[in-house]
Amino acid sequence: RKIAAWYSMVGDKLYKRGFASPMLLCVGEREARRIMEETHEGSCGSHIGARSLVGKILRAGFFWPNVYDDTPDMSEAAINANVTLTYITPLASP
Repeated sequence: RKIAAWYSMVGDKLYKRGFASPMLLCVGEREARRIMEETHEGSCGSHIGARSLVGKILRAGFFWPNVYDDTPDMSEAAINANVTLTYITPLASP
């Protein structure tokens, strides 16, 4: 009951009332993945870290139950995908 008080239906959409934010639109798993990718990599994305990514998503007005758990995975996967190893060959002193 206490948890249900934080949610409300407006038309056919479910919203979560934030503590210090407006109502956040609850989205499904597929839409959540799209939002994460667009926020992290999109035209206005900056490949930010997990904490900043969550904040940006919430400020945009979206929510899903695992938002805090999913975003670190997204950031870590992006970091691992962009890592390239470069070996530097030391130059011999004359």
